[in-house]
Amino acid sequence: MRIQCERCSTTYAFDEARLPPSGAAVRCTRCGHVFRAFPASAGEKTWLGQPPGPEVADARGAPRSLATPLPSAPAEAPPEPPQPAPGDITVSGIAADIRSRRRRAWIWPLLLAVAGAGGTAGWLAWQGRVPTEALELRAAGDRLLVRDDRASLEQAAAKFGEAVAIAPAYGAARADEALALLLLADDAAAEAGPAEERFRELEARRALEERDRAPGWSAREADLVKRMSVVQAEAQPARERSRALRERAVSLLRGLTQGGKGNPDISRVLAVYYGLDGEAERAAEVASRAPKDPWVPVALGAAALKRHAGMAPDVAASLSQVVASHPEILRAQIILGLSLYAQGRRDAAVAALDAILGANPEHERAKALKAEILAPPAPAMPPVAVPAGAPPPQPTGKLPRLRAGERRASASRGG
Repeated sequence: MRIQCERCSTTYAFDEARLPPSGAAVRCTRCGHVFRAFPASAGEKTWLGQPPGPEVADARGAPRSLATPLPSAPAEAPPEPPQPAPGDITVSGIAADIRSRRRRAWIWPLLLAVAGAGGTAGWLAWQGRVPTEALELRAAGDRLLVRDDRASLEQAAAKFGEAVAIAPAYGAARADEALALLLLADDAAAEAGPAEERFRELEARRALEERDRAPGWSAREADLVKRMSVVQAEAQPARERSRALRERAVSLLRGLTQGGKGNPDISRVLAVYYGLDGEAERAAEVASRAPKDPWVPVALGAAALKRHAGMAPDVAASLSQVVASHPEILRAQIILGLSLYAQGRRDAAVAALDAILGANPEHERAKALKAEILAPPAPAMPPVAVPAGAPPPQPTGKLPRLRAGERRASASRGG
């Protein structure tokens, strides 16, 4: 049914079922007038909610109901509208109820959809939520990671591992753990480097002795084989440690890359992985996904050093910028010092290493590299006669294991 205000004639759509037979007080939301409305089925009640009254004629003779004031009636201040009694129904409440009923046809499906999306988002947020303890462990590991000495890197890897144990889905901590292990593996390989270099020199001399077979060559070869075995034993522990650390890092990386390589934390550690392996192209490809990460120039610089290639000007500039803006990343200064040493700039390399030792006097690699730079040149090995026109032997570049049977066969060929 419809109901109309007695004062301003505003009409409202109204649910008749909400009115009791005795009527109810309602208030007009437009003028504030309060009047009583009755259901249309309540006998002698009009749709206005007022009983029919005696009719009078206006000046034009048109009949009017006493319920409607005559135009000629003196203007009076409207009386203070009575307040509806508790439990009375207001027109504003009726209008709100009508609007609510109209929305019910579509609001519930929308609410269900929102509730479903909210539940999914909440579940995902819960899955990705990182406990405060894990965040604190990662922060502590990051502070240790940049110190870059062996003890600090091992402690950093342990901190990251603890964070992952608390929050297995914490990919950033897992990536940092892989990074710490890769840096440890690279340092172990560098520790074995001098011994491996001596092994390659001895191996080249042995090949020349065997090819030339000058008088007394078998005794010289046996001595070389003995020295090679000693050097190999010196390099083996560091090489085995490097291999084990690298395998642990690779295992972590395999799990990370299954979740997507676009994550900046994963891209950083992958760039370092390829860079330390000398794969410059792949390191650059992965580094493009994290262009602002300060570890990217470190990875690209390491790749250039591994390939014994000159560092590109843009890579050298980026690495120098990282050293200036992030002096806490000591690995960047190590790469810079190695690059300067490879260019023959000994004084600049020593200055870079002194900066590292000033920040962390326990940095083993900086101390070893500085000692190598400042050490007097090693005495040259006695020359070996090479037949005219014979090509020089090519070093294998690897550290082969000498077998006892091979040594006996080599010794048996002596004269």
